[in-house]
Amino acid sequence: MEQSLLHHSCLEHIKIKEKTAPAGYQLNTDEYTLVVSPTSNAIQTIKDEPIRTSVKATKQWVGPIGSAVTVHLYADDVDTGKTVTLNAANNWEDTFTNLRKYKPGTTTEIKYTVKEDTIANYNGVVSGDMATGFTITNTNTEKTTVKVTKAWVGTPVASVTIKLYADGAEKETVTLTATENWTHTFTNLDKYAADGHEIVIQLMKHQLLDTQRQSLEQQLQALQSQIQSLRRYLCQSQRYG
Repeated sequence: MEQSLLHHSCLEHIKIKEKTAPAGYQLNTDEYTLVVSPTSNAIQTIKDEPIRTSVKATKQWVGPIGSAVTVHLYADDVDTGKTVTLNAANNWEDTFTNLRKYKPGTTTEIKYTVKEDTIANYNGVVSGDMATGFTITNTNTEKTTVKVTKAWVGTPVASVTIKLYADGAEKETVTLTATENWTHTFTNLDKYAADGHEIVIQLMKHQLLDTQRQSLEQQLQALQSQIQSLRRYLCQSQRYG
């Protein structure tokens, strides 16, 4: 009994707590109680979790809204294998969570970036950063064509000028003649504007053909000459009454 009491009195209870976490890890705030004696040691494992971060990805469309898109997360330009799907159901945004913020054992931040799978007829541009989140803006790159054919009722003139307008602004001009069978196709025209609306295309016959204008000018000159002759005749008639 005396030996047992003596041994018990030599036991010591020690409280330990982590004061400084390793670089890149969260401080463990748990307190541990260890029991030690003259004949035994006490070992306590303290587990620290890496400091975590998150990265938000948002999709914007310029032009018609597409279908769901897959976004990949890269860490220091290496694909992590993590993906999110952006669609109308999640309002075209999602967040990569529980990401390690620092490289192991350092205070060097991991550089996260995002890339999306290629979308037909769209050009994708990534903006933003890890802190504020990344926005992937997809701009529609579809092109369209417009064919114009001139039909005549009666004798055609030598040529006619056609102007193409996009949203009211003049873009292209073409001269139609019999050589091209009075037909031309405007190609490689943007289908959507920078704000996403579909561009309104209009064709207008810009002006009378030069030969037509010359003919009209000649007719006008002849008419003016006839008027002058008529005036002279009337003056002479009045004079000789």
